[in-house]
Amino acid sequence: MTIEVSLLLSGVSIAFAIFFGISTRNRNVKKDTQDSAREDATILTKLENIQNTMIEVKSEMGSYRNEMKEIREYYIRASESHISTSKSNRRKARGEVQLYNTSKQKKEKTQEVADKLDHGVFKKSCGCLRAALHHH
Repeated sequence: MTIEVSLLLSGVSIAFAIFFGISTRNRNVKKDTQDSAREDATILTKLENIQNTMIEVKSEMGSYRNEMKEIREYYIRASESHISTSKSNRRKARGEVQLYNTSKQKKEKTQEVADKLDHGVFKKSCGCLRAALHHH
């Protein structure tokens, strides 16, 4: 009977060892899964933060580009205006007649003079000037 009791105790202890081994393994797998999920969530949160920052940077860069474009266009207009005014003032000071290089410039100046004529700026000047401007 002592052998049977010792065999029974050995069997019970082996059964408990197997049970505790399996339960420990399951607990470790569950804990590893939770840790992995926590790490993945942390990584995803950091990636979302990086993505949001990139979107903000792109938006700011777009607004900076638009501002630079507006500044460049303003500078070009101001430079053209300054150059035109300077040339006109120099010609007026020297009493020179302005010559036009292109037919577009001639048409624009013709229209400008015609508009002035229509507004009475040159009302008292020769009526043939208007006719000459429209024929050329």
